[in-house]
This record gives sequence, structure tokens and C-alpha cells, in this order.
Amino acid sequence: MVAVEPRQVLSEGLQVLLDRGFVIRHADLDLGRLDAVLATWPGYRLRLYALSASEGKTRLSLSGYRARQPLAAESLDTLLAELQARLSTNQ
Repeated sequence: MVAVEPRQVLSEGLQVLLDRGFVIRHADLDLGRLDAVLATWPGYRLRLYALSASEGKTRLSLSGYRARQPLAAESLDTLLAELQARLSTNQ
């Protein structure tokens, strides 16, 4: 959970992924979802969900695949930490 609106989470998430070389395939504010790919071998796909929870809070979820295998949650920690840092500085 983060204490910002879903629109801001998706906006900052989009920027973090672009800065890391990802290409945004789909972004939908109504669904609170962003899909991105990285074309380095063997290929990465990430999905970021930002769903309104309550009172200005957002439930943030990040998942991904390398080739066709799910990424371990801890492999996304640095990306999630960078996103949280950007959200806290832009409040």
C-alpha cells in the first residue's frame, strides 16, 4: 500500500520503467494497469497494478516474467524500491 492516488503511481511507474529501457505495451488508468517489455535476451515482461484502496491509498502490485518463467518477488525489490522513492519525493 502507498499513500498516493493510482494515477500518480502509474505515472511514476511508467517513468521508472522507461528509464530502465522498457517499452510500454499497454497502459490503462481505468484498469489501473501498465504492461511493459524489455527486449534483452531472454526477454522480460512486467505488469504493474495500481488499484484504489481507500482514503487516498493505492494497492500496488508488481509482477513479471523472464522468458516464460515467473520472476521471483525478490528480483523486483530494487524496481519497487525505486518506484516507492519516487512516489515519496513527489508527494
